[in-house]
Order: sequence, then C-alpha cells, then structure tokens
Amino acid sequence: MEVLLKPDPAIFHACLEGLGEPAAQALFIDDLEANITAAQALGINGIVFHSVDQLKTALEPYGLAESLAEAKSRAR
Repeated sequence: MEVLLKPDPAIFHACLEGLGEPAAQALFIDDLEANITAAQALGINGIVFHSVDQLKTALEPYGLAESLAEAKSRAR
C-alpha cells in the first residue's frame, strides 16, 4: 500500500475518487497554508483553520456554519 501525505496532490485525487465527487464540490480544512494551496491548485475549496470562531465565519458562504455549531454543542 502506498503512503500518501499532504500536500502531495495524489492524496487529494485519492480522496476525491473515494468520495466520487468533483473537486469543485469538495471543501478541505487544514491548519497549514501549504496543504490548502495544494488542494486549491486542484480546484478544491480550502479554508485555513486558525480558530473555531474564524472557521465558523469562513464556513458561512458554504452554508455550513450551523453544522459546525451543532457539532460543537454535541461535543460538550
């Protein structure tokens, strides 16, 4: 089995293939800019994580901010 690590584009291709979704339908969140840049180069939407509050704001255009709030409340 081949080991794939970020930011190798092969890992993003493998994920998209496994999901059966085009890059434009994917959203990748990571705390490293280099990993986000690699994903975006393939057409994947990306958000660099800095904090929960920042992530919630960044998820709003995708309609996912409420999903994060729900997950956060379940984790308590």
